[in-house]
Amino acid sequence: MTIVRRGKSGKFTLYRRIPQRFAPLGLGKFYKKSLKTEDRDLAQKKADEIWRLKVGEWDARLAGESDLADDYHRRVVVIADHLGHPYMTAEEVSHEPLSAVLRRVHVIDSSSEVQADALLGGSSAPPLALSGLADEYELVMRPDNIQKSDDQKRNWRNGIDRTIEAFRDLVGNRDVMELTAADAFSYKTRLTDRLQAGEISAYTVNREMYTLNAALKRTIKNRFGKDVDLFSGLLVKDKKGKRRNRQVSFPPDWISGNLLDRSKYGRTNKEAIDVFLCMVNTPARPSELLALRGATIHLEHNVPHISIEPDGRETKTVSAERLIPLVGLSLEIFQNYPNGFPRYQGKANTWSAVMNKQLRANDLLPTPQHKATSLRHSLSDRLLNAGCTETIKDQLFGHVEDGTPYGEGIWLGTAQEWLQKAAL
Repeated sequence: MTIVRRGKSGKFTLYRRIPQRFAPLGLGKFYKKSLKTEDRDLAQKKADEIWRLKVGEWDARLAGESDLADDYHRRVVVIADHLGHPYMTAEEVSHEPLSAVLRRVHVIDSSSEVQADALLGGSSAPPLALSGLADEYELVMRPDNIQKSDDQKRNWRNGIDRTIEAFRDLVGNRDVMELTAADAFSYKTRLTDRLQAGEISAYTVNREMYTLNAALKRTIKNRFGKDVDLFSGLLVKDKKGKRRNRQVSFPPDWISGNLLDRSKYGRTNKEAIDVFLCMVNTPARPSELLALRGATIHLEHNVPHISIEPDGRETKTVSAERLIPLVGLSLEIFQNYPNGFPRYQGKANTWSAVMNKQLRANDLLPTPQHKATSLRHSLSDRLLNAGCTETIKDQLFGHVEDGTPYGEGIWLGTAQEWLQKAAL
């Protein structure tokens, strides 16, 4: 029978046996749905339409065409959260105490089928394999990543893909809801083996586990309404007490005797060299330099400077938003690029690959540990040796400050004086 009613004048309900072919979806034996009407003809029309849509949805899920089912389920999970109850499947709801079930029922608007699905488990998300985790996580993180530039989004996604792929190679292409704490510990063991072999640092071990845990935690919460934290308590201790090992820097005499001589760069293109040499006297990251445009380069100001701000990209931290005076060689270079660096604008990775390759090819690196960004670290050394305090240096470099910041920070003129003292 398609529709049934309680009593002679009660409202009709759709009540049908679910075809056996849908057993893999775990829907149970029967489908039941209130039609919210006492009119038999209207109830039959509503029942026929609801059943047609449900069978279509189930067939699509069996065929792997689950986009619509996914979208609806995501909506259901969000609605359940907004109504003050975590999403539960129909089976989980059935095992709740009667008082808890009634609290869910009382919240439901009697005219809203989607609220009923949200609080009584009327929608189930198709399984999610590790091979689909990166795509799903990218959707979850879309609001958080909206301020990132295209280059930043690409770097973010590449990091997620790399980490998930490494985990999948270890545990197989598993359903994310079947993963266990033992799988997480196995992944930590593999990373720890690489740490002991000297291939990676403790910081990298923790970063990989944190990245994977965040992807699993936020995606599973969004898709299935469940709280998971597989990597809880698994982070390793970094005995050095530092996020990274100390970075090497170019000695001042190496800069003067080698890097400032443009004839030593071989066939390296002029713009790549100019970006590199900007870091001689400018405490800006390459990605910050290559995000600059005419509106953030202020050469006519009484203190010529650049403005690091979220102009089409996401800054690394709030502290990274700052004004940096231009002095010496850096000022001379920017006078030739008043609108920024067109060839590499927004392409920090491309510039880095080109510059590091050319520095190696032309024997411009004192040791294998040196790289293009080591030039920026040299400015840090020169500032400290000129008597600059750590607080002022951190503000110039856009590093996160310890404690509570007070006031507006270093004045532009004062920053100019310190950079002039350290300039080459």
